[in-house]
Amino acid sequence: MKAMKSDKRAFTLIELLVVIAIIALLIGILLPALGEARKAARLALDLNNQRQLGVASNSYATDFQDRNPTFSWRVDQPENPFGSPGSLLQAAADQAVSIINERGGRDLTRISGWIPHVLYSHLVLQDYLASRLPEKLVVSPSDTHRLAWQNWREFGYYTPSPVAAAGGGTVANDEMRWPYSCSYDTVVALYDRGQSTNIRATSGSAVTRRLKWGGHNSYFVPGDADLDATRASDVTFPSQKAFMHESVDRYKKIQRYYAYDDARLPILMFDASSSVRISADSNDGWDPNAPTLKSSGINWFDYARALYARNQWEPPTRNGALIDPNVKGYYKWTRGGLKGVDFGGREIYTGQDFD
Repeated sequence: MKAMKSDKRAFTLIELLVVIAIIALLIGILLPALGEARKAARLALDLNNQRQLGVASNSYATDFQDRNPTFSWRVDQPENPFGSPGSLLQAAADQAVSIINERGGRDLTRISGWIPHVLYSHLVLQDYLASRLPEKLVVSPSDTHRLAWQNWREFGYYTPSPVAAAGGGTVANDEMRWPYSCSYDTVVALYDRGQSTNIRATSGSAVTRRLKWGGHNSYFVPGDADLDATRASDVTFPSQKAFMHESVDRYKKIQRYYAYDDARLPILMFDASSSVRISADSNDGWDPNAPTLKSSGINWFDYARALYARNQWEPPTRNGALIDPNVKGYYKWTRGGLKGVDFGGREIYTGQDFD
């Protein structure tokens, strides 16, 4: 019996290499497109997170007699488990820790020497919503570090992080707050009533009691600062006034701190709308402790400036140095506070004399 002769033949080495090259080429073409699709999906989720926080804020104001959602404990708050705080700032810190303990099942003790309003005002909303903490709603899907910090049991081993000995595993009580922080900075006027009251004053207690910017992670808080729940009805231009904003432009190849003019990031307005905006399109803001306007024609030059001294989990400065001493405040320091305008119109005139 004769053997049957097969007409089949295997791939030659050259043909196999050609196929591999074609596959590699297709992958190279498709990967950037997939990367952009993932980035767009994260941005959409980012904007949706902000909108949900905006809607919840409006509901909060309806349920709590026109109050904006921020810390409201007084010095004599009867339910304060840590005893007398001695100041409104410490009362706010005690309220923040109390919410973390109740909603997160933690047992943190009193934390002093910090201003919780900046990255933790959302805790009041989450307490209102009866959320379980930590909650991904308040973290940008592109904020990889803060998402990792939410695993608070492993927080001490994560690098980079605010833990003094990163990777050492030991987390001091004061540092245990970080897994509950927010990607979205809250504007100062939300919790500093002096930003929105007596805005025509040029001196006196109406000016000196206001918070002032010391740097991107530091604030000068006078001992008599009026840190209290502001009123939703004080917001004069809700569709033009920023409420919360990303602290970092996370959607460009080179990320930028929000205070750079080319930063392009999601911003939540007081009317619960959220969209991507460029910082340079915002008004410059003011220095609330030195509000006198300096003008030449219609140009106003006196605005909030501070230094950006980046942490290891934040983007580099534009000049490549560890510190950039001259960044603008923009919508975080709106002239006139809640009565002011950030986007879509000129700054309101607060009445100071022109030089």
